[in-house]
Amino acid sequence: MCDCLSWSSAIGIFITNFGMLDLHVQDFLESLLPPAEFLKVKDDPFYDRVELIKQRLGEADCTVMNKAEFAQFFHRLDPIRQTRNHFAHGILRFGLAPDQKSYILTLSIPRDLDDSNPSGARHLEFAELQAELKTLNELIEEFERLAGFKTAGCPTIADDLK
Repeated sequence: MCDCLSWSSAIGIFITNFGMLDLHVQDFLESLLPPAEFLKVKDDPFYDRVELIKQRLGEADCTVMNKAEFAQFFHRLDPIRQTRNHFAHGILRFGLAPDQKSYILTLSIPRDLDDSNPSGARHLEFAELQAELKTLNELIEEFERLAGFKTAGCPTIADDLK
């Protein structure tokens, strides 16, 4: 990551990279399901398709280590998915920093702007966005490894789950 990132470029990169993860989820799901079943679920929301993968992996006869690695991946995925949803519903806000002495630009949800729910409100700061982008990139690489995305002809975990 270069020092030239701005809010708009960082959000754009995050959304684009999340799209790549979404494509990987779709490709992996397609490799797990019979074609007719895949056609029924391919347009489902990301969350529902991930839940279907979790269900299939839970039923599959793969190693406990693979199941544990996937479980850890899915645990790490949910906060990233929530960040993506935060972008969809959030607005950039210029407000008081937590120190109550300076101002800061955050991405906030409109319903949280009145600070009536401070424990549940999330005001994403730029440094947090950069950290989330790094985590997303790590998750993409992890999913590629776990799903067995390899060169043609190499067996994958999807082959073992069929």
